[in-house]
Amino acid sequence: SIFVIDWYDGDINITRDPKGGVIIEQNGYVLSGYKGSLYVTTGGLPCSNRLNVDCDEKTLNIYFDNVNVSSSSSPVNVKSGTVDISFSEKDNLISSTSKEESAFFVDEDATLIINSEGGKSLKVDSEKNVPAISGTGTIVLKDSNGHLKLNEANNLNNSTPEISVGTYQYKGTNPKYNAVLNNGE
Repeated sequence: SIFVIDWYDGDINITRDPKGGVIIEQNGYVLSGYKGSLYVTTGGLPCSNRLNVDCDEKTLNIYFDNVNVSSSSSPVNVKSGTVDISFSEKDNLISSTSKEESAFFVDEDATLIINSEGGKSLKVDSEKNVPAISGTGTIVLKDSNGHLKLNEANNLNNSTPEISVGTYQYKGTNPKYNAVLNNGE
């Protein structure tokens, strides 16, 4: 099953439901025990809301469609669990205007998977000298000829990585280009 949620309407908080599935909360509305995928949109309208995920060992599949989010703190904060993101052909944008926080933050007990597929587009942007994706968790980029852009080239100095996480994995269309890097390598 797929649950459609409008990120424009407010912050989205997702936690593990002790009875099974996850609890999704937004503006006082609560959906308990949900076990499907999420379809998240802003309808192309800009907003500054956050998506917070703390669902322990659960894997949550999220599909971004026509998302336009810019927040003064990390718009996507993955505290625990695995978040598997894919996105539409619309120009999806997730950015942080914070001088300290990345657009995506992945905590130590969390994994963020970003699927970049043909013709689909996601731009992840942060302020100058702030990585687009940071934290101490794991990020996996799966590229199948999609369009994933991390930061504008002019936003980075030579010493700021676009991704700064505990473990980074890249899985390309051609397996010979796959890589796993641990922090400090």
